[in-house]
Amino acid sequence: MTAPKRPYIIICEGNSEYAYIQKLNRFLVENNYNFTLIAKIVGTGHYKSVQKKYLYEHKNNPKLPIKIWVDKDTYVRNDEGDRDNYEHKSSTDFLFSIMNFEDFLALHTDEKTLENWFQICSRKRHHISPMKEAEYLPLVKEHLFPNYTKGDIPFEITSEKLEQLFKQKNNPKYFFRCGFADLLEELMKESKKSSKSA
Repeated sequence: MTAPKRPYIIICEGNSEYAYIQKLNRFLVENNYNFTLIAKIVGTGHYKSVQKKYLYEHKNNPKLPIKIWVDKDTYVRNDEGDRDNYEHKSSTDFLFSIMNFEDFLALHTDEKTLENWFQICSRKRHHISPMKEAEYLPLVKEHLFPNYTKGDIPFEITSEKLEQLFKQKNNPKYFFRCGFADLLEELMKESKKSSKSA
């Protein structure tokens, strides 16, 4: 009999993160990892809505670990006072995608594709003044994933894709980072260790 999987609640912005977590969970089950992720959609990444969702989930699941995964772009731009509110937060640190979910997806691509994306984003000063969706989505379709639509993950999650993500997320050359990817790498390493010692 297999041991139950350790659940982690991931409060996330929207359908894209939810779809990624669903695909990721399939990979985790197929490869016998000892944890599972429960995605809870906010519908936005703005601080006040995210905080409200966190408090709700914490009240209803007091014993489960809860993590918050949102894009950094609105916090850098301080849309709706997100940066100001976050600086005075009383809850857990957020796991940020820098700058947005599509940048996180780019970290799964090959080095040449990522380098090209980095050059485009640098020219647009995306790391200083993050592009808004109307500007970056056409670029994503042109340079990263031709048939991309929000809420759809344009590749299967495989060991190779995750290795690319883990290798590239820490590359000092790029400004793309993702706290969720850091958490995932940590959980996968712990799971492998515990399965070896079992």
